[in-house]
Amino acid sequence: MDNPQLKQLFERYESGNANETERALVEAWYRSYRGDEAEISETDAIELAAKMQAHIRQNTITPTMVRMPFWRAAAAAFLIGVTGLAGWGLFGRKAETLLVTGSPELKKVQLPDGSQVWINSASRFRFPKHFSGKLREVTLEEGEAFFSVIHDSEHSFIVHTAKLDVQVLGTSFDIKAYQQLDQISISVATGKVGVTREGRSLGMLTPGQQLDYLITSDQTQIKLNGINDASWTTGATNLRDANFNELALAFKNNYGLTLKTNSAIIANYRFTLTLLQKLPAEQAVELAAALHQSRYRKEGNAVVFY
Repeated sequence: MDNPQLKQLFERYESGNANETERALVEAWYRSYRGDEAEISETDAIELAAKMQAHIRQNTITPTMVRMPFWRAAAAAFLIGVTGLAGWGLFGRKAETLLVTGSPELKKVQLPDGSQVWINSASRFRFPKHFSGKLREVTLEEGEAFFSVIHDSEHSFIVHTAKLDVQVLGTSFDIKAYQQLDQISISVATGKVGVTREGRSLGMLTPGQQLDYLITSDQTQIKLNGINDASWTTGATNLRDANFNELALAFKNNYGLTLKTNSAIIANYRFTLTLLQKLPAEQAVELAAALHQSRYRKEGNAVVFY
């Protein structure tokens, strides 16, 4: 956004002619400077902060609250924030890296604090180039990731997903949050993991425990997990009592192969097996079909169980 656009935006805000979206943008930008990550010490920025704080609290604004035109103070504070915070974008958002994986594809990344994350196929993982403030925050937008988090009692580590937040100090755990599944699963290998939804605690997990959040019913189940949920990081996906959708997802992630069925009976089958990435896809299909004596045929790029 260039200076003329800034001027117009702030003048509309000052005069009360800004629309709802423009007001939200300006006020969100102001609020972004209220945390530990950004301090504005310049005179113009302080004046702007006082003016906007009063407007946000009282929903009114008067020209006498600052000694200079509103848009100039706003633009000055905006530029101070941008130039003083390397890597930050408009309205205070930190510079981030978005890591996307295909199918099949695995990636490993080291975070700024030394923590390591393995990203499974068909996933989207977002993390900052630098952690700042009291929290180490990352986002698993889609897919599955295994975290090995460096312990830091002063800075909690939080993973945001579309529905849940997972908080730890230092531990290792797996999060599976694919959109095509009707649940989000968190399983713990070491340490303790806290899971919340919109500020409400869903549970504190210890090693060997798994939490399943059922999206459609908004229910939570905590159970013992006797399998190694991190095995996929080394090319072996363990399925235990998985439904057909979970089986199909595992085939897509491991072999890039699409499984389908039109049979309600097969859709309700449960599958317990280990899929090795090095195993030829045809043999893996035969193995899965043999569990319930199902037949299958190839249709284009898909394999249909019937």
